[in-house]
Amino acid sequence: MFLDKFPGWDDKHFQHEGGESWKHNQQRQKAMLLYNQGTELLQLSHALCDTLQPTEDIKDVEEFRHMIMQNAMTLCPKIRGAEVTNLYTLKMENASVIRYNCRQLSDAVNAAILMGIADENFKEAFDAEIAEFRDLFKDWVSGFVKDEYEDEWGLF
Repeated sequence: MFLDKFPGWDDKHFQHEGGESWKHNQQRQKAMLLYNQGTELLQLSHALCDTLQPTEDIKDVEEFRHMIMQNAMTLCPKIRGAEVTNLYTLKMENASVIRYNCRQLSDAVNAAILMGIADENFKEAFDAEIAEFRDLFKDWVSGFVKDEYEDEWGLF
């Protein structure tokens, strides 16, 4: 059985030293909105997985359940991981993983629908949730501040 809900957002995990937490409130608000949208995607993914039905060609739907839930379950922990660090390279690394998993989630859902093991009615709901997540994601990432640390891999 898959976990279908993460704990709610809790600001006490993001207290910054020196009494300057007020400087991070706007960015933290963006992260919270994205996190909450990530939990919505997780719940929708779980609901979709509960409806997957084998077909004549695809007898075992467990691989699809695994792909969908693995990608959906990665989003929220990576948002929190990016938010608890002040290092730009780590924020961007988490953001890249989030984007990748979101795209993989969308691909897995579309493949399940295309192969006839998922209800087509989920496509519109998923597209809307992914679009909302993407808009919040872009707003969140735009608030990342590049620091003086170099990415030893040269990516960011």
